[in-house]
Amino acid sequence: MLTQTLRSLERDGLVLRKVHPVVPPKVEYSLTRLGRTLIDPLHALCRWSERHLPELQENRTRARMLEQPPSRVAQTPRNLALGQ
Repeated sequence: MLTQTLRSLERDGLVLRKVHPVVPPKVEYSLTRLGRTLIDPLHALCRWSERHLPELQENRTRARMLEQPPSRVAQTPRNLALGQ
């Protein structure tokens, strides 16, 4: 999956791939001029996600709770007394 992503970024002109003729194989990736234009927007996205992480986590927890089926607790006199 990582290889496919890097190859796609290379095709888009965002990264440069350099293969070194050594054993074991060595490949280096670097950002192109176009790729470097993404640095500031990606930093802004990181800052946004850090600021909103607690809210995102709360939403995920709430969604997970709604997706789970209600628990099937056996109806015994003790459970009824406990409100289960």
